[in-house]
Amino acid sequence: MAQSALSQIVRRTEERLGLRLLTRTTRSVMRGGREVRVRMEGQLLLNTIDLILDAAIDGHGLAYLPYDQVQQAIQEKKLTRVLEKFTPDLPGYHLYYPHRRHAGSAFSLLIDVLKYKGDV
Repeated sequence: MAQSALSQIVRRTEERLGLRLLTRTTRSVMRGGREVRVRMEGQLLLNTIDLILDAAIDGHGLAYLPYDQVQQAIQEKKLTRVLEKFTPDLPGYHLYYPHRRHAGSAFSLLIDVLKYKGDV
């Protein structure tokens, strides 16, 4: 799907709702292993999952959140999943990235404590 097509989908959704959903800045999403750059804009910007989720449930716009954080709201029909084709399937959360050269001191201490207790 071309960037312009995605922009048109978002624009039409905004028109139907009578509400600007996105601040038009350049963002990128992945689709089929390919990066698609999209320009977005809006009136409400939040950076806390709970606030974003509450705002979306209250009808203030679209939210881009981890599926496990919104799964219950979707099942309860409080939210509707949109642009699903652009939502990557992630394997889960990671505490450690082995490709990083150095682990932080707090993380190294946690590993040492877990090793000492025999949990690792």
